[in-house]
Amino acid sequence: MVTWFTENPIGVYLFLGAVAVLFTLIFFNTRRPAHLAGVLGCLALGAGVWLIDRLVVTDREQVQLRTLALAAAVERGDLSALEEIISADFDPPPTGKETLMARARRYFLPGRNRTVRFSQLGVARSNDPQRLTVRCNASASGHFGTFVVDPPYIGVTEFHFKKDADGRWRLTGFAVYGMGGEQINMPN
Repeated sequence: MVTWFTENPIGVYLFLGAVAVLFTLIFFNTRRPAHLAGVLGCLALGAGVWLIDRLVVTDREQVQLRTLALAAAVERGDLSALEEIISADFDPPPTGKETLMARARRYFLPGRNRTVRFSQLGVARSNDPQRLTVRCNASASGHFGTFVVDPPYIGVTEFHFKKDADGRWRLTGFAVYGMGGEQINMPN
């Protein structure tokens, strides 16, 4: 798939804009309708590029959206949304998805005041095309179960995603790092 075209078509827009300006300048010098048609053609192609960019969601964009949905689910305490994002193959120590969901039920109580933000999401592909890793800046504050995060935590989080059999990207693991690069263990 041509991801440069569907993820960031700014180069295509700039090229079409330059060609449209050229056609416009030529039209004003010659007054030939064919040059005006060239301007309209560039505008139509630009609209087509915009439409394709909106309709085609690449794997990279999908995992970025899933990561932001994960933050929103934690913030709301929406355990069903969280469970849908997490893969059955989730495998951090000690025992996988069931343990993680048990922790989520303890720490992400609905109706509690908490903020979770991820920014500067970078996506890297592994050797396996069915796996992607998102590394992002993270911040969290507020009520998480019986403890309060104050002042806010700021660090880096790495999320590992795998495309499941249904074609959806799901979380298979994560790691949290402090600003100094040291790995932080999550509470039990």
